[in-house]
Amino acid sequence: DAATLQQILDPATFAGIVVSDDAAVYANFTQSQKCWAHLLRKAGRRDEADALYDTILRADAGNAIALRARADLAIENSQREAALGYLKRLVASLPEGDPQRAPLLVESGQLALGAGKPADAAEAWERAANLQPGNAALTREVAQLLLGAGFLEKALTLYRKLAQSADPAKRVDALYELSRLEEQGDHLREAGAALREGMALLHFRDWRYRQFFQRLVKLHERFDQLDALKAELLKAAAGPPQEKAL
Repeated sequence: DAATLQQILDPATFAGIVVSDDAAVYANFTQSQKCWAHLLRKAGRRDEADALYDTILRADAGNAIALRARADLAIENSQREAALGYLKRLVASLPEGDPQRAPLLVESGQLALGAGKPADAAEAWERAANLQPGNAALTREVAQLLLGAGFLEKALTLYRKLAQSADPAKRVDALYELSRLEEQGDHLREAGAALREGMALLHFRDWRYRQFFQRLVKLHERFDQLDALKAELLKAAAGPPQEKAL
């Protein structure tokens, strides 16, 4: 009805359509088709909504609204392969710099993993991270997804890149997380190097310096290397006093 359409559509679009309760009339207008399909979906008439979205996509293969809706319907019906196909088309339809591409790729990876395709999932997640290499939050999210799927080395690669950031704050945070992941992979030398690099970026009175140092001690303790660390610290302490970290 007109009241419902007026709430859903923007004023300019609403002013340019013919309102009717007859679905045949809606079929003549692209915006109305999408609105009618949405109403059918909300009413639980999914098969009819599917058919109408498919009609829209035959006329406009890159219609983002219809592709998103079709993917959602496929997900609701546990049709992961179909949903992946629609999401792939949706990503391809967006401009290269569109910020929606990364979260769509993350979602695609999650669907692929659920469909038993871990390699495809990892590829989608890596593509997402590479679209926004300086986005620390996205890198953390993707790294956690990769870890959960058993791709430790791929997660390490992402953090090693982030640890080269020109932003000191991002670099310090990335180095701390990198040390944790390196330790998880039993890489004592690499984990220690990440911690030392992070400490070198901080003043020794910075509270984060203590956090890095405590982790360095625990790292050496875990690998039974405390004596070596103690000897290193005693050697540095034997030198003349200086206003910097040992």
